[in-house]
Amino acid sequence: MSVVSIRVAESYADLYALHDLAGVVFGRPDAPRVSIANRARRLACPRRNQAAGWVLEEDGRIVSGLLCYPLAFETAAGERRPGFGLGAVATLSEARGRGHASLLCAHVAEREGECGRSLGLLFSAVAPAFYERLGYREIRAFDHVTKRLDELASSGPRAVWNPIDPRRSLAHLASLHDAAHAGRLHLARDERSWRCSLEAGSSDRWLALGDPDGAFEGYARFGVDGVVFDLVELVLSDPALEARALRGLAALALELECTKLGSWLAPSEFVAGWFEDAGRSSTLPMLFDGSGARPTLEGAVFHSSEHF
Repeated sequence: MSVVSIRVAESYADLYALHDLAGVVFGRPDAPRVSIANRARRLACPRRNQAAGWVLEEDGRIVSGLLCYPLAFETAAGERRPGFGLGAVATLSEARGRGHASLLCAHVAEREGECGRSLGLLFSAVAPAFYERLGYREIRAFDHVTKRLDELASSGPRAVWNPIDPRRSLAHLASLHDAAHAGRLHLARDERSWRCSLEAGSSDRWLALGDPDGAFEGYARFGVDGVVFDLVELVLSDPALEARALRGLAALALELECTKLGSWLAPSEFVAGWFEDAGRSSTLPMLFDGSGARPTLEGAVFHSSEHF
């Protein structure tokens, strides 16, 4: 019978094994199994560096691993709760089917609960049933995309978007974010988490809806990947601003020679008229609560910038 043990990744040898494992499982099929450059890139990643690595050994060999991120939530009732996030859950192909990933996820959730962090989040890359067996609940989520940029941009009044430095405008961004998310389960953001997010998304661009030196009415965070305008956060002070905001962003996407605008937009009458549901078959948010409570998931929102 094989001997299985679970522990925190501590040495560089552990970290190399953990990141190589993620590279093999989630990387391109033609990518090298072990690469010094890939190890260096992963070890320098600001987002990954927030996480604790956990490994599962079978007969002394690391065959499964994950990253556990410190998180803070605000529930629909306005309660702040510390929690954790699981990412990069991976098992070597030759070691699958023996329950290693389930055992590892359950072990880490138990340890986090013992430390007062009973609320957990993950973005499932596999069928939700795998995590449902461990007590996770799927959160309704969406991914919308449109290629009708020219039509959308010219369909009515457009919002005036102005570029901003998110660090200079951090206090107002935080205020808009908190107000727009009140009454819905979401990841709470203090100044430290905001700055970590900015560092992790250093290539993102930021826009203010209205006067950037005044009390602007919303913000947009986006990136450009080839011909895709990737809207990673759209936060508005009033839902009634959505149509003008998206028309203005469509015009900007055209200016950047993009042919597609995609975002994890929640459904609305306007979104339904202009966007197609791209099908959220992966990165599905799922919530775990080891305290026995059942936070309200209706209206819960997580942005693609928060994906880990």
